[in-house]
Amino acid sequence: MSRLSAFLHPKPIGEKEISLSDRFVDEAGEPLKFKLRGISQKEHAAIIEAANKPKTVDGVTTYELDQREYNTRLVLAALVEPCLTSSEACKEYGVADPMLIPGSLFSAGEFTKLTREISKLSGFGNAEAEAKN
Repeated sequence: MSRLSAFLHPKPIGEKEISLSDRFVDEAGEPLKFKLRGISQKEHAAIIEAANKPKTVDGVTTYELDQREYNTRLVLAALVEPCLTSSEACKEYGVADPMLIPGSLFSAGEFTKLTREISKLSGFGNAEAEAKN
């Protein structure tokens, strides 16, 4: 394999299982594992585009990132198990739009933990630690 070919065929973006909190347990009381995956730059760009909201001031339109929508879309895109975008999940929560599920399902801390783990899997890592090295 040529050097260029090696660059053009990287390893797949990773997946990881995490125990989110002691609120999510199975019938035996064992912690449930959430399966997360990292997202590609293409997926990330689509999430940003969907979460950008137009804002017009003095006739000039700019776009502002709705951080809450961005984080919710990120979680929905990267959460493999359970799949909150499924019709089954929507039916269980009594909603037509899966964007409404994470805000009701997770505590603020759990949601933040999910977004941090997804960011790490997607290559953002820990900026503070990287800056020190």
